[in-house]
Amino acid sequence: MVFKQAMISLKRRPLQYALMMVIIFLLSTVTAMALIAQDATDRTHAALRHQLPAITTLRVDYEARDAYATLTDSVVPITNMTPTILREVGALSYVRLFDFTTESLNFYSSNLRRSFDPTLFLLLEDTPMQPDLGSLRAQFDTDLEQFILQGVESPSVLDIEAGLIDLVWGRVFTDDEIQEGSHKILASQAFLRENQLQVGDVITLYHQIFNENYFETTAYLTEENLLSIQTFEFEIIGEFTHTLPENPTVHDLRIHFDLINRFYVSNRFNESLLDTYIDVFSDIHPDLIEELRAHDNLVELMDFSRFLFLLENPAYLDDFAVAIGDIVPPFWYAQNLSETSYGDISSSLEMIRNLSEWFFWGASLSSILILTLLILLIVRGRMQEIGIYLALGQKRISIISGFLIEFFAISLIAITLSLLVAYGISGQFTQGLIRQDLAHQASEVMTDYGMFGDSLVGMGFHHPMSHDEMLELYTLSFNPLTVLTFYGISLMSVALVSCTPMIIIFKISPKQILTFSAYQQ
Repeated sequence: MVFKQAMISLKRRPLQYALMMVIIFLLSTVTAMALIAQDATDRTHAALRHQLPAITTLRVDYEARDAYATLTDSVVPITNMTPTILREVGALSYVRLFDFTTESLNFYSSNLRRSFDPTLFLLLEDTPMQPDLGSLRAQFDTDLEQFILQGVESPSVLDIEAGLIDLVWGRVFTDDEIQEGSHKILASQAFLRENQLQVGDVITLYHQIFNENYFETTAYLTEENLLSIQTFEFEIIGEFTHTLPENPTVHDLRIHFDLINRFYVSNRFNESLLDTYIDVFSDIHPDLIEELRAHDNLVELMDFSRFLFLLENPAYLDDFAVAIGDIVPPFWYAQNLSETSYGDISSSLEMIRNLSEWFFWGASLSSILILTLLILLIVRGRMQEIGIYLALGQKRISIISGFLIEFFAISLIAITLSLLVAYGISGQFTQGLIRQDLAHQASEVMTDYGMFGDSLVGMGFHHPMSHDEMLELYTLSFNPLTVLTFYGISLMSVALVSCTPMIIIFKISPKQILTFSAYQQ
């Protein structure tokens, strides 16, 4: 009976309810587009994050340090990272593998050659051939060539596990070789071919310490300036390659030549050289050496770098960044490849999400206010009808139910239409905004996301993506949770705005209603 009465009422007032449907349709379309855009940005963030290597490093936020120093008018020193802290971070459940590095720079050879191909620079647009900036022979009048021994903490070598380099022959380290500081090394295929070497061969390097007062002068590498020399033999146990990205930059080439001309060795080996430096510089810097000897653990004072953490899953990157807050010293933070790989579109997606939130709340509040007024006018215009129903003995709850059926029937049709339209136009609308924002960012000065050695890009980890590749990941898909959320919010809003006029029906008597209707006429 109530349902039939509601349907008759809808047919008798087509213009009134058509207006209501249009208003609900427009407001619901904006709300639906906002929810769909939020879902799309979340999915795009997740898709972009999933494509990244689950690699992160620790860096100092110097801007935050300087801001704090200015605010407190004080000098704020930076606490160095130590193996103890790094191992505590590496013990977090998010971490699959971690590594940190000691670098030995003072290894030389007059027989070995660096691998360098200057013609690779010709592949770059408007870039002439350039010299090997890492070569001593290219900078000084000397037969010596310098090689870097990069220490590793993990036997499996995190650079291999993370995909920075690929092991193509031989093996990685054993636990005992890492702990004992053995004379085993991994070398690049390019270096081995340049010097006609192979896995299993032994190379000789000279650990030579020169007086730094003559650094970057022609007298630096002379015998007169030599303070110490030691001879070390290293067995090559593994051969690796490094692949350049598809469209390399000058920076990529520099990183490439640096990687293929360094050797991987145990951190314990590099740490074992500490006593040599103390003996050599005891006469030159006696005060500093005495201060160092006063410490119980000199290894903690060494300059460690390349703090790398390979996580179990890229989805853990944000959780890892939060978890280290109670472990690392002040102003240290976790950096991943998101800002360098898709920093531009990440900023655009954040802009879309913020706009969506504003539109969502604006449309929701507008819907409540406008529909409250509209339904109140509808109920006031039908006061005489309500009074007659009450005078004939119809229960108030029955009358209210009829109105609710009318309102919900109109709302359900308008909401469904708005959802279909929102899915149809939201993608093109939001993608257009993202393209405009990306173009605007491209016209501005490029942001420096860190090309230094302590950044992931500076270490050679790079995951370049073009704007078009990023936008391909921004797609709208039917999400049942988003649809249910939209229907739930919309119908709850209709129920909420229907409460005020329904209270009127409950409170006033039939006589008051008829008197009010007569007064209106």
